[in-house]
Amino acid sequence: MDWINKPLLFFIFLVLWGACERKEPTNDAESLLACCEVASVEGMVGNGFIYIPNIFTPDLDGNNERFLPWTGPNITEIVSLEVFDEEETLVFAQKNMIPNLYDEGWDGTVDGTVKKGLYHYTTTIKAMSGEEETFSGTVCSFPCPPGNTLPSAVPFFENCYFPNQHNGEGRLDPNIPSNEAWNCLDN
Repeated sequence: MDWINKPLLFFIFLVLWGACERKEPTNDAESLLACCEVASVEGMVGNGFIYIPNIFTPDLDGNNERFLPWTGPNITEIVSLEVFDEEETLVFAQKNMIPNLYDEGWDGTVDGTVKKGLYHYTTTIKAMSGEEETFSGTVCSFPCPPGNTLPSAVPFFENCYFPNQHNGEGRLDPNIPSNEAWNCLDN
């Protein structure tokens, strides 16, 4: 097929080819979009549910400040939670956590400073039945600096699932508002 003589097909090919290329985000809007591309985790251990968000915002606004698995009442312990940076350096570790105890979650600090970025985690969760299961994934730390603004309608961030969107039973409820103002991106 002569691609040059078919401009629409050639254009579609270029768009699709460019979409497959992994690029580093160049601004906060692209960073946030990259955050929302990673999956949140929902699962079961024994007969207990767990939900692990894909983004949190450790920016001291009172919303979604810490990262931790959210569990239902049939989960008795977060045996361990480990968070690693892109170089696979351990940046946070906690053992024998009480489920849903907010203060035991990771506050987004690396060497004493809150850092934006994608982090990998591994967590082992124990159910009332004694069963244990390990989950791994990626979470985005996205602290919002004060003073930046973003238009209120940002439809392509619909896959961002925050800590406060758990339903109290260890499950994600996307109908629960994130309470994020989205006022933290580059203009």
